[in-house]
Amino acid sequence: EDTEIVFQHKNKESIFQSDIFIYPDLRTFNKSDDDSTELVVDSSRILANDEFETGVVLILGGEQSGKKTLAKRAFIDNYEKGFYPVFIESECLPTRIDVEKTVTKAISEQYERVDFISYSSSSECCVLVLTGFNNIKLNAKYQKVLLDKFGETFSRILVFSDSELRYNDQSFAIFEGHQVYEILRLSYLKKDELITKWNSLGVIETIGEKELHALNDQSRQHVDSIVRRNIIPSKPIFILTVLQTLESTKPMDYKLTSYGHCYEHLIRQSLIKAKISNDDFGTHINYLMEL
Repeated sequence: EDTEIVFQHKNKESIFQSDIFIYPDLRTFNKSDDDSTELVVDSSRILANDEFETGVVLILGGEQSGKKTLAKRAFIDNYEKGFYPVFIESECLPTRIDVEKTVTKAISEQYERVDFISYSSSSECCVLVLTGFNNIKLNAKYQKVLLDKFGETFSRILVFSDSELRYNDQSFAIFEGHQVYEILRLSYLKKDELITKWNSLGVIETIGEKELHALNDQSRQHVDSIVRRNIIPSKPIFILTVLQTLESTKPMDYKLTSYGHCYEHLIRQSLIKAKISNDDFGTHINYLMEL
């Protein structure tokens, strides 16, 4: 439930992932030039379907597309549906393949009083959520070996990776014959859903429909003004950052054509993410001004 980025809201002291999470749309990845077979599906249907389709599912996403958050939601959704998900980060995997040791370590961190033998005895309900596959230390040959070995323990494997995996022919070939999806940017419908969640946060039981619509219209107007100019991509993290910044700024402080405070906040967030210390902010800002 940790958002990993601290969000502040006037109506709620602590914000959890479920407070601001919306399921993004996915498109089925089609390697051919003919896009007529391309389908867009809601990710909630893929993460934990009632039919529980087995096998490997690859979900690709660009930078800041929400892959990690979607992976966390996959864990929660599968757990709530009665399955036994295990969450593993690919970059933490050892260079020697020892599935039992790897899974045992993950089980001990995520479950109480469960060992590998008792866990694997219910393999039909076991789900692996594997993140950051593009950062795995194994080469393509042993990536396939690892997935095959995981397949002996888990009925379903949800693999999350950066979109750059598409351009690694050897690694991408591993998923030939499996389901492959890509996270899309937020559509108008999804963007409105996110804005509604933000504006009703902490007051969902008391806010009137008319007041909520008015807030949504105002927020949508400002967000669209920035997104349409391609200043920021239509991704949850950026839209939430803009909503938070707009909320903390008095309406008289900005006009429809001026969002300097939003741009500054986004730049500062990027510098923090790049591990730039506060003491060096001034130097970097000056450099950006020259650039």
